[in-house]
Amino acid sequence: MDPVQWLDLVRVLSVKNFRQRYLRSRLGVVWALIQPLAQAAVLSFVFLKIFKVHKVPHYPLYVLSGIMSWQFFQQSVVGGTSAVVDNSGLVRKVAVPKITFPLSVVGGVLLVFVLQLVVLVAGAGVTGTLVTTTPLLLALSVVVELALAVGFSVLLCSLHVSFRDIRFLVESTFVMAFYLTPVIYDPSRLPPTYRSVMRWNPMDGVLSLERAALLARSVDWAAVGVSGAAALLLLAVGIPVFRRRAGDFADQV
Repeated sequence: MDPVQWLDLVRVLSVKNFRQRYLRSRLGVVWALIQPLAQAAVLSFVFLKIFKVHKVPHYPLYVLSGIMSWQFFQQSVVGGTSAVVDNSGLVRKVAVPKITFPLSVVGGVLLVFVLQLVVLVAGAGVTGTLVTTTPLLLALSVVVELALAVGFSVLLCSLHVSFRDIRFLVESTFVMAFYLTPVIYDPSRLPPTYRSVMRWNPMDGVLSLERAALLARSVDWAAVGVSGAAALLLLAVGIPVFRRRAGDFADQV
């Protein structure tokens, strides 16, 4: 299969995964907006009305951007981890590069995230927090997060075929990692020591870029550098490991 055909196959399967996500749902893709909006509304009510946290400007948009970005990352990695096993019938019968399966999962979730970004940009337009560099910063945040999602998905997927406990470990890790990632709080308000440690979280730099684009905040370039380096390292390790193990997948699934 030549590269053009392969990329087209990834595109087709990504769209298929996108459509299957909301198959037979009356509201369809609207759920991609309802779920994070509802979660952001609840969190905004709790922190603004109950705990009286007013130190983060435009907090509803701040937390919504964090939730949508986090969901893209989480759903991509969790779904990508089990992509080969979930498509065991195709893996055994169809002669396509096995990396197609985790990539198409990430691609399907990416389509949902792109729709969510439209809502985020519209919200930033209403609040008047868009800046001239918004398109560049937003594009950079998506590229870095996409690279992270692909790197994690490919690496974990290659391991999950042999070690089925990997998926449960990934799901459990994401539950804890949510609170260690500045999704619902402002990392700049943490003590310096904690802030320095949090910069090693790959999603920290992604969220910094996204919020700089949508909320006219300053970019933490140190965190962005960590995120970019982590993405490159994961791709450099994950893709070769996947290719080396892919020949045995048909026998293992």
